[in-house]
Amino acid sequence: MAATLKALHSLRVGRHQIPPWYHTLNASIHHTPFLIYRSGFHSSTTASEISQHLTETCVAEPQWTCPIHVPSPSVSLHHARDSPERFDAVVSSRDFLVVPARVAHRLLHYNEVGVKMVGAYPMGKLWNMCYGDEEE
Repeated sequence: MAATLKALHSLRVGRHQIPPWYHTLNASIHHTPFLIYRSGFHSSTTASEISQHLTETCVAEPQWTCPIHVPSPSVSLHHARDSPERFDAVVSSRDFLVVPARVAHRLLHYNEVGVKMVGAYPMGKLWNMCYGDEEE
């Protein structure tokens, strides 16, 4: 079954520039905003349908799918809780998030049951995990 996407003109888009915090560069080196496409997917769209759509359109290469195990949907755009410019987004399972490379982020908590995240990256690129340590 094909992914059921909403028309681009009907989407609300949130844009947030994430500044550096200690050893985490965030978007400061490339000035690419963190994007939230609100309700970009219909509620019946599955993670595998989204992965298939990304693969077929060559937009990005899905590399992992992960169920959300954490018990209000919220994601923080800084690992550092003390950051004065920390941005916490409230998101739903229908939202599409574009997190630029090197932007620190983590899931704070989530209410929806059975939700999965799809990690997709530019074609030919691999994901990696950095924690903002000085040696990274």
